[in-house]
Order: sequence, then C-alpha cells, then structure tokens
Amino acid sequence: MRKMIRQMAAVIILVSIVIINSIAVKAGNELPKGNTFLIEFSVEKGDDSCRCNLSGIKVDVFSSRLTMYDDESNMSEFTHSFAFSVYSDKDGIVLFEKPSKEFLIIVDVSSLPYNKGIEEQTKFYRGDRLKDKIELRDIDNIEVRYDETAENGISVRIFDKAGRKINADYSTKEDKSNNDVRNLISDSIMSIKGVVYAGDKIIPYEYTREYSVDQRLNLIKENVDNGNIDKAEALAAYIDIYDKYGKTQELFECVLTLSKDSVFIESLSEFYQKAINEILLEPSYNKIYSSGRFEIRYTSSSSTTPLFITSLMMALQTADTSLCSGLSLSQPRSNPSGTAKYYVYVTNQTNGTALASCFPQTISGVRTSYIVIWEITDLSVSSTEFQNATISHEYMHAIMHTYRNNQELPKWFKESWSEWAIVHVNGLYDNTCPSGYVNAYLNNSYKSLIGTDNVYGKLLFPLYIRQNHGGDSVVADVVKNLTSTNNVYTAISNALYGTNTFDSIFPNYMRFVYTPKKLFNPNLSSWNNSPYLHYFYGLYSYPNNDAGGDIEPVSAHYREFAVPSSIPYHLDITINILYNYSTFSGKLLMTNASGMTTNWNINPSGSLVTYSTDITTSYIKGCVMFASTNKSLQTGYTLTISRS
Repeated sequence: MRKMIRQMAAVIILVSIVIINSIAVKAGNELPKGNTFLIEFSVEKGDDSCRCNLSGIKVDVFSSRLTMYDDESNMSEFTHSFAFSVYSDKDGIVLFEKPSKEFLIIVDVSSLPYNKGIEEQTKFYRGDRLKDKIELRDIDNIEVRYDETAENGISVRIFDKAGRKINADYSTKEDKSNNDVRNLISDSIMSIKGVVYAGDKIIPYEYTREYSVDQRLNLIKENVDNGNIDKAEALAAYIDIYDKYGKTQELFECVLTLSKDSVFIESLSEFYQKAINEILLEPSYNKIYSSGRFEIRYTSSSSTTPLFITSLMMALQTADTSLCSGLSLSQPRSNPSGTAKYYVYVTNQTNGTALASCFPQTISGVRTSYIVIWEITDLSVSSTEFQNATISHEYMHAIMHTYRNNQELPKWFKESWSEWAIVHVNGLYDNTCPSGYVNAYLNNSYKSLIGTDNVYGKLLFPLYIRQNHGGDSVVADVVKNLTSTNNVYTAISNALYGTNTFDSIFPNYMRFVYTPKKLFNPNLSSWNNSPYLHYFYGLYSYPNNDAGGDIEPVSAHYREFAVPSSIPYHLDITINILYNYSTFSGKLLMTNASGMTTNWNINPSGSLVTYSTDITTSYIKGCVMFASTNKSLQTGYTLTISRS
C-alpha cells in the first residue's frame, strides 16, 4: 500500500554528483547543544601551503519535508525549500539552527578560497546529526574532454593531488577565431579550441567535431542570421554541399533562380523537396505504366515495358496490399478525375547510387503524392530487396501525406514510421532494416527521440509500440489519427490502449534502448527479453558531466553509481531540477548478481527533492535513469548520490 503526501517547492540551485561517505567528527570538539548544527571547513591534512582566510564560504541551507513514503520499497521522498544562507568565520566555522529535523545544505564553490575545491558539495542530513567536517583540497589537475551533451561541448573534471575528483569553481572560454564555420562548407569536420580556468590552472583544449549535412546547413543558416556569412556565400555553400551528394547541377541552377532569400530552409529534405517540386511539375518522361492506383513514368526507347518497371509495380502493389488492405490505411483523397493515384518517376542519372524520395503536393485543395526513384542506370534488371524496401518506405510517406500534410509532421516521426512500413511489408532482414542507423541510435540513446540525428534508427519506437502495445494495427492507428490532429504525440496517445499515453510509455521505451547493451536485434522480430542490467555487460553514465546536465526534449539520461559490498546501508538521491520538473521522471535500478533488477519509480513532487531508503539486499550495480517528456524544451537537472 502506498501512502503519499505531495507538496511542490520551486528552487533554482546548482548541485553536483558526488559519492558521500560517512564523515568522522574531529576528536576533542564538543557536540553543539540543542538544535544547533556546526560545520567546520578545514584544509587538507598535511597541506602547509594554505595560510588562507577561511571566512566567507557560503552555505545555502534548505528545510526538508516528507512528501511521500512508499512502504513497498521503504523509500521516502523529501522536498526541500530554501531556508537561509550562512557564511564561515575566519577559522572556517559555520553555526546555525537546523531548520528541520532532516535538512539539506549546498556549498557555493565560487565562494571557496582560491585554488580550493571540496569533494561533497551537496549533503542531506538525517536524524540527530549535529556536526560535520568539510575538507578543502588543492586543485591539482583538470581533465577536459569532448561531451556533445554538455552546453559548451566539453566536460570538465577537477582533481586534487591524490587523484580524487573534487568540485571547484571554473570558467571556460572558447577561441572563436579558430572555429570558422566556413570550414563546414568544404568539410564536415570542424576543430574546436578553447581554455578552461580553475584556480591557478589554465588548461587549453581542442577537439574535432563531425557535423551531419543537416547540422552543417543549420550552422550556415545561423551564421547568415548573425551576419557572419552573406546570403550569396551561403547559397553557394548550400549548392556545394548538395552537389557532393550526387544531385544534378541543373537542379541547383533552378534553385538559384527560384529560391532567392527563401533558400535558407532548415533541412536537406525540405530544401531538396522545394527544388524538385519546381522541376517535376511538368515531367517530360515519354512512357507511362499504370496499374491500380499507381502510375510509373519513365524514359525508354524500348516498345516493351522494362523488367525493372514491372518489378517496381509489383513492389508498389505488395506494399499497397500490406499497408492499405491489411491495416486499413485507406487514402482519404482522390485526384480531380476521381481516381486515387500515386505517381512514380524513374530517372536515368548515372552520377550516383540509387535513391528515392517522396514529394507530396496539394493540387486544387486535394493532397496527392509522387515518388521519385533517382539514378536507375539499368532498366533491364529486376528490382532488388533493397529497392523493394525503399518503395515501402516512400509509399508510407505518400500514405501519411494523405492523412496530414507532411510539412506539418516532424522528421523523426515521418522517417521512423516509414521504416516501420519496411518491416511490416518486407520483414526484418539486414538488407531491409537499416541496422547501421539502429545501432547508431542505440549508441547515443541519451539523445532526444525528436532530434535530427539517426532519424531512421528511431524505427525502434514504432517497433516498441508494436511489440508492447497492441501490434502493427496500433502503429497504423497513429497515422489514421493524424486526420484530427497535427500533434504526433496526441496521435500516438489516442492510438494506445487503456490509460497509456505517449508520456507514460516513453520512459520505459528509453529503458529498452539504453546503451551500451543493444536490446534490439534487426534479424529478429522481437525484443531481447534478457534482464535489463546484467553484470556481464558494461554500464556507463551519460553524459560524462559530473556537475549535472540537460535532458534534451523527449530523451533520457543514465547515471551509474557504485554499490557497497556490505549491507545494510543508507542511500540518498538528491535531484535538483532546474526547469521543467513537471515533465521529469525517473527510476532507481539496482541489479543483483543474477542479473535481476529491482525498480523504484521517481516522480519528483518538487524541483529539489531527496529520495531516501535503507538497502538491506545485496546488489552489484546501481543506476539512476531520468527521462523527460517535454516536447520542446530541455530539462536541466543536477544530482547527488550519497550512501552511508
């Protein structure tokens, strides 16, 4: 039975990730009387170099209130609210009246003496504790490494002379002069340089970052908006980047005359589509092959229908039977003649590999679609399994457009649902399932579901719905729901059974795609049901930023912590959600030697909370998972995991 009391508290504070061990009381010091709490700041034992004044160290004190108790897991939630700030005297002594029986302190590291840091920045005190000692340590070494999840692209770890990680004040400065966005016009890799300052240490850093095509185009657009690149140079850059992807020069000459200032479109697909729409409004292909709702246009000197064209028509009709007849994905539109048609244009280019794109149109208020199969060099061969998969993918784009204008749908949704169509029509095979994209997504599963990276790998989300929430019919129902909403999350929620919503199933989905264990096998039709965390597998923390981090919209982070070998012990997890805490949820996962995992749900009732429990069972690993279901804004948080 769960007993729950809820009270909200809004606090904006910075907390660090630390492991807190039990702290010894200095011998000879008398315990404070009554309700007074004493904190003693001292220099590291044996450090004779510091003759600094220890006054002025700021400590923020928070009162703590029990807001939830779950007797099944023996876990208590404490919500913290700011009480007051206190400062140390010249001897490093802080005295104050405890604001409540349980309370929290946060040390302001920017107020520490020069070149000093501390191991524990955030501490939660329980019961009758009346005294604590916090040791100041010299900054000895700084480790800087690339971390794409961090706001400035790097994570900074500070260490003392013994190699222990400490929390200290630091600042960074990026060398903008070396980070020329013009490099991205000719190359996808840019070198980033800067400097980290902490105490008397000045550490330069440099890393290289690879940018996708869409990221390169977006950066060019941003620099146009900022005045760093003029529009003529940006247009030339767009053309140069696209040309490297095998598109014809005639396409871009058309863009030059048509686009003008409207060239600055955010993504490759949208920009490409705009240019192609203008070119193919009046196609000049000399042959037409029709069957059912499909019409294929191509160029050929032969009087007979080429083998590739007949195979292509068979692939279209197979996809139509599977998706439309099998799942009732009807086409709620018809062309002006009253007959529903999809138009397929087969080009005969020779400067690249075969690819396809679907381009929706709205003609006289009616939504129609056409599919362009690019760069087919030999019409005498039959279509391959890869091309059959491509047809299924593009046909799904066309179907979706008949329910909702594709320009209103997010890219991750369009691509992942079209990849699901490949699986539904053709099955799961290496040559029809983009396992490379899937693995790339799994290796970066802390990233947002709605981000622009690895959109094809997000096939895993509709497959997760398929496996766990009603099968392909539910996935298809999501598309049908687009007739009543352009919000894909609403469409997903309306298709799910019972009380399930997108927000309720998303954290569990993120648990399945947790890296590094790849739970999805593209050669199988189901998820691997092995224990989520297993001692044979590595367990890593994302991101590698011990000061906390931001969860991107619709994404998750994972934090590993060490589990003591001896039991019982007390575990406290303090979370400070800097913003958007209402969309923030989590799980505490504890794994035993057999690979079985115990879960405790974390649903903060305030922006600064501590989850406290006694651990009486032997575990070998611990991990905290946080997920955000915010669709537009990042959720910032910091974390402290303590045990005693």
